[in-house]
Amino acid sequence: MATYYTIYEKKTEKVVAFGTAKECSKQMNRSVSSFYCTVSRNRLGKHHKYVIVSDVEEDDVEHDE
Repeated sequence: MATYYTIYEKKTEKVVAFGTAKECSKQMNRSVSSFYCTVSRNRLGKHHKYVIVSDVEEDDVEHDE
């Protein structure tokens, strides 16, 4: 299972970063932990600079029955 993010600047709606947390943190010149902190604060309504959209992609695992 992987989570992919798209981060938009709220004022301009410009895409700031997209990809996994590691990819986004690199594009935003932040550490991964700082990126997760930004995501968490955004979800709590405490960070208003960005609009963050996350999408969880399930692994394609076949189950034998």
